[in-house]
Amino acid sequence: MQTKKLIEAREDSLYGLVNNAGVADFGPLIEVEESDFDEVLQVNLYGAFRTTKLFSDHLIANRGRIVTICSVAGILSSSFLGPYSISKHALEAFNDTLGEEMAEFEVKVSIIEPGNYDSKMVERTFAKASARTHWETESQFSQIRQMFSAPLVEDQETRKKPDEIVNAVEHALFDEFPLDRYLVVPSEDEAHRTIKQAIRDMVQLNKWHSYTYTRES
Repeated sequence: MQTKKLIEAREDSLYGLVNNAGVADFGPLIEVEESDFDEVLQVNLYGAFRTTKLFSDHLIANRGRIVTICSVAGILSSSFLGPYSISKHALEAFNDTLGEEMAEFEVKVSIIEPGNYDSKMVERTFAKASARTHWETESQFSQIRQMFSAPLVEDQETRKKPDEIVNAVEHALFDEFPLDRYLVVPSEDEAHRTIKQAIRDMVQLNKWHSYTYTRES
């Protein structure tokens, strides 16, 4: 609310909003504590919802831009990153719905799908997971037990800095024709895995029912 009061005190108001806050958690869905699951949703999903709602009047008045930082995890779901992937899949629906609704007011809505870049969030996630030493003996999942039998280590030095994400945000905020979605990944492998998953989903959706597209159509 203090930020909103500060903006309202300025004559130039607010043109763009970037929803960037994010946290992650690690572990099997059936073993993650509900409070930890809730924290991820509160920050990643409800944070974007609340912030967008709070500043929507300014953005509508200025025919502004809304950019939400999502993740390739909103397209790819990975074992033991369930809470994070679930929150990012929800942000996909948030962005799509918001984009349709805000079009009436000429407010452009975009989502950024970053891959694995250098981030404090990754460091925090590993630190939190490392504290769950009980999983070494108590987890039902052999892969988790093996992972926790040695200290968890994340080599941040191998990750690229997120400059490419900044470039995508700048384009979404200021280009005349912003995209609905920006895939921003540090490697060809991440791009291919993400796009292949989207294609697999499309192929599956086109099977089995009575209204499939033929190859010709």
